[in-house]
Amino acid sequence: ADPRLEGLILQAMEHNRDLAISIAQIEEARGLYCITDADRLPTIGSSASVTSSRSMSVLSTPPEATTSERYSVGVGITSFELDFWGRVKNLSEAARSQYLATAQAERAFRLALVRDVASTYFTSRGADERIALADATVRSRKDGLRIAKLRLDAGVTSALDYRQAETLMTQA
Repeated sequence: ADPRLEGLILQAMEHNRDLAISIAQIEEARGLYCITDADRLPTIGSSASVTSSRSMSVLSTPPEATTSERYSVGVGITSFELDFWGRVKNLSEAARSQYLATAQAERAFRLALVRDVASTYFTSRGADERIALADATVRSRKDGLRIAKLRLDAGVTSALDYRQAETLMTQA
């Protein structure tokens, strides 16, 4: 529920080249699956043609021009493989499995990317908290050293107490 973390994750998703490659690989696998699956269906071909010819008849007086046109249309199955042993079906299933595996790999990559961004973010936040704690500790030890100095100057405590406060300050 951290808006800054959510923004970082969105930026990582938008600008990660590996994720863009992964998405392109999914599209490629989907296309290969569609092509392979299409081999299970017969291929239908069609053709159409028009032939026009003009001839002159010299036997008639005056010579006459005759025009003839011929139309042809054809539709048929150009290729189809009977899949007795399941070769085409198995190729189609293999392509489908490859497509699904690629899609799952992309999903796993997204999750890993989110995990890495969140882990780095929380490590950074933890380091910030440790720095803030160290700063607070130094301030506290400075106050303790100042108080120990005032007590030493007033004769309430010994130099040993002051040196201990000085040591604690140095350690902090």
